[in-house]
Amino acid sequence: MACFDENFEKLYIFGYRSANSLFNFSRGFPFLNHSLLREQIRVIEKYPLKDLLNRFPAKLCDLESSNDSWRSDIASLLFAIIDSATALNLPAPNGDGNVADKLFAIRQKIRLGALQLIQFQPPVDAVVASSPDRNIWAAVFSLIADLKPHHCATPWFKMALTEQQIKIISECPLKK
Repeated sequence: MACFDENFEKLYIFGYRSANSLFNFSRGFPFLNHSLLREQIRVIEKYPLKDLLNRFPAKLCDLESSNDSWRSDIASLLFAIIDSATALNLPAPNGDGNVADKLFAIRQKIRLGALQLIQFQPPVDAVVASSPDRNIWAAVFSLIADLKPHHCATPWFKMALTEQQIKIISECPLKK
C-alpha cells in the first residue's frame, strides 16, 4: 500500500509478508515502512532501474542463512544497485554522501561476515516480488536506516592527520 502525506511531500510505502514468503514469521511482519521524499521520488523516476535487477529474483528465492553462499548473492545484488545511476544520484538519508556510498559500506560488512541474512529482508523481498522502483528504493532506505553504515575516511585520503584523527580512523567499525 502507498499513500502521500497531506502536503504531497512524502510517499509512504507499507507492505506485509505472507506466511509462505522467504523468511517465515509466525506473525505478520512489516517489511517496508519507509517514506520517500518528493526529491527522492524525482531521482528514482529520472533514473529507473529498468531490467538491472531481473537476474536476481531466481537467485534470491532460495537463500538459506545456514549456508554462507547467501553472502555472495546479496553482495552481487548490492553491487548492481550501487552501480546504478539512481544510487549515485540519490542523496544518503543523513545527507552525508549518496546511497551508493552507504550500500558500499554495507557490502563490505557482508563480505567480512558482520551481517545476517535476515537483515536484508526488505530489499530481497522487493526484488523477488519484482516490485516497482519506488518500493525497491524504499526497501534500500529501510536497510540503510536499520544498519546505519558508517563511511570512514582512510588514511591515504588525508594529507596531515592529527593524533585524534588517527585514533578515530583506527576505531572505525569497518576495519574489524
